[in-house]
Amino acid sequence: MYRNSLLVWLWLAGMSPVAVAQRAASGPAGRPLTVSVFSHGISLPTVKPQLTDLNPGLRIGTEIYYRNRRRSQLFQTLNAGGYGHKQLQTALFVTTELGYRKFIGGLFVEGLLGVGALGASYWLKQYQPDGNGGYQAASAFVVKAVPSVSLGVGYRFTGANPVSVFVQEQAFGEVPFGFRGQPVLPHAALHVGMRMSLNQNHH
Repeated sequence: MYRNSLLVWLWLAGMSPVAVAQRAASGPAGRPLTVSVFSHGISLPTVKPQLTDLNPGLRIGTEIYYRNRRRSQLFQTLNAGGYGHKQLQTALFVTTELGYRKFIGGLFVEGLLGVGALGASYWLKQYQPDGNGGYQAASAFVVKAVPSVSLGVGYRFTGANPVSVFVQEQAFGEVPFGFRGQPVLPHAALHVGMRMSLNQNHH
């Protein structure tokens, strides 16, 4: 009798034994907000240029979870942001990434592959072939594709609304580039950021 009463109470509270087990095996619910500041560089992904020659940027995004467990997450990001590189360009971008995150206690490591669009305005005048063997001035604003790969480490503080802090090194290419036959212009960004849950979906 007491056992049946307990089961009924759990069910009415939205906490059936099955839901309790699922929740214990799952990670935090809710759609997070991710914000990071970064230093941008025109280079392969090496950290030193991004620390010695700061070109600031800001990225804001969220994540959609395909698998959300306490020890791992498979997710997709949706991001928007921009940066200013004092020797080359100012740019705005929108990107999406497929990522995997592995937890060891509160610590985590993550890897992401992405694609997006970059709208850039160059400081230097650009030229393009005119079809007659010469060159003509090109638009200062161009839109390019940006494939990317990222690796990061961080720590998640648990609680009713978990907060994560992270450092992430991102490499992305500006495609097509075309200057002197170079098909891709390599970019790198060193991110320092925070991820927080805006709401929690309690079961």
